[in-house]
Amino acid sequence: MDFTLSEQILKHKQEAREWVERVLNPLSEPLEREERMPAELVEALRKGRFFGLTIPKEYGGQGWAAVEWFTVLEELAKAYATVRLIAHTMNGLFWRPLLAFGTEEQRKKYLPRLATGEIWAANSLTEPEAGTGKDINSKASREGDHYLINGHKWLITLFPVTRN
Repeated sequence: MDFTLSEQILKHKQEAREWVERVLNPLSEPLEREERMPAELVEALRKGRFFGLTIPKEYGGQGWAAVEWFTVLEELAKAYATVRLIAHTMNGLFWRPLLAFGTEEQRKKYLPRLATGEIWAANSLTEPEAGTGKDINSKASREGDHYLINGHKWLITLFPVTRN
């Protein structure tokens, strides 16, 4: 297997490094202490093209392989952890199950909007009484055309409310 990275990927990695040094590093300590994520920083992530990198091209993403994405994630991980978590959630945790198990209609509706950051994905796996594995207690039950999810979650990624 060839792990050589293209010039484009190396350029994006360098841009990520420069953005982290210029924008994120000065903010990391106060944001960590205050446990907040300002909307301006989320917008900077969107404008910095850190969303949609791994989403397939046919759905508006860049179609990067994991080895390519991890070069950028490595740079984002050098500063405020919430930024890394947001970028990682937007580049893998949500769209992959949708691609594998969703309908084509759902893929066309959500993946392009996720790739641009128009809509947000969130991660809420951890439970205070359990963990993140087989001991999860939350349950989903069908109620007509919808599902009702009951349970307790914490450490949920910090995303703004979006309209679909």
